[in-house]
Amino acid sequence: MKNESIFSKLESGNQNWLSFGVVIASFVVQIMSLSFGAELFWMTDWNTFLWGVILGSVLLSVLLCISGYVGLKMRIPTAVQYGNIFGQVGARIMNLFLLPAGIIWVAWMSDIAATSVQDIFPAVPYWSVVVVICAISVFSTIRGVKGMEQSGYIQAPIVLILVLVTVITVCIRGFSKGTLELQMNTENTLSLLDSAVFVVLTWISVIQLFSDFTCNVNSTKDMTVGTFVGYGFLNAVMMLAGGVFAMVCGPEYSMVRGFTAGGIPQILVLVIVLLCSWTFNDRSFYSFGLAASVVVGDKLKPWMAPVVGGVVAAAIAIAGIMNSLYGILNILGCLYAPLLGIYICKYYVLGGLKDCTSDFNKMIKFDWLPFIPWAVGMVLGMTLTENQSVISFFVSFAVYFVLSKIRTAVKKK
Repeated sequence: MKNESIFSKLESGNQNWLSFGVVIASFVVQIMSLSFGAELFWMTDWNTFLWGVILGSVLLSVLLCISGYVGLKMRIPTAVQYGNIFGQVGARIMNLFLLPAGIIWVAWMSDIAATSVQDIFPAVPYWSVVVVICAISVFSTIRGVKGMEQSGYIQAPIVLILVLVTVITVCIRGFSKGTLELQMNTENTLSLLDSAVFVVLTWISVIQLFSDFTCNVNSTKDMTVGTFVGYGFLNAVMMLAGGVFAMVCGPEYSMVRGFTAGGIPQILVLVIVLLCSWTFNDRSFYSFGLAASVVVGDKLKPWMAPVVGGVVAAAIAIAGIMNSLYGILNILGCLYAPLLGIYICKYYVLGGLKDCTSDFNKMIKFDWLPFIPWAVGMVLGMTLTENQSVISFFVSFAVYFVLSKIRTAVKKK
């Protein structure tokens, strides 16, 4: 992690659609995408699963482009952008709620990797694998090694090829030759809308943080193409592949068992697992560090945020909190869905980019108003039982818009 101030505006981008697309591909062509797909597969029937993944991936790409466009134009990360909405002090407060996002992803990825290692080497203690994975990721971040950027051209193609080979082999053995028993889910417990929302929720925190990456992209076209290739297409491919893995494993999902059924050697699976965990965690710590720097300021030393984040992530994984994936995603949705509604309302409806600044020091000190719709949306998300994230998003958007108009009208009198 370079010791540069995140409050400084970038002069221009240095990524075209291909290089940006590779960064995005490194996010979605991951073993955790397979887990998300397998999780959703056992929540609904195959037809709903298929169209839910496709619809959700397209919707996710649209939301990412809307969020990422702000970073592209302002050339500052999300953590700094919140100063235009909540003020300098308010941005620091809101970034306290952004901090858990990166840590949760690190804990989740480390949990998947540790479980996979135990599938191959049962005698290895789970906690020791988690600690080693988190330590390697922290070390690489401190050393300035950007895993997603440096390994993307190698990691994404290798993982994608292995996944496709496994899916094709499993389908041939299961459906054509009948030599492999595949399990199907015929119960429709989630609707098409709920399935699509699940897909969006899997990356809800990335929607908030997407400007961390788009602020380096050359143009709107490069950002749009790269986003839809990554999240619109490759994310759908990986989640659908996760459904095929679920057919092999049954409700007790095991990524190693899925790859093994496709003829992939376990030792090669282990290498991919460790590579994916390292690269994904490195980028998660990157966004975590940005948010932490806004909270604490430029005095925060580069090594502090990754070390603290690594300890917390390891503790979360070892405590077994990640076993309740759907519940955790709902909690994230309660926090970030209303925040996204306020974000979009501010930058696309209430004045837009022309009334905002990229200079953090020129932003207002504090604005209490946006905290009201955020709190309303968060409470709705935690109390409703269906479509919590969708409802909290639109309610927070509407409440923020109305309150802002009322305040403007009062000031004019």
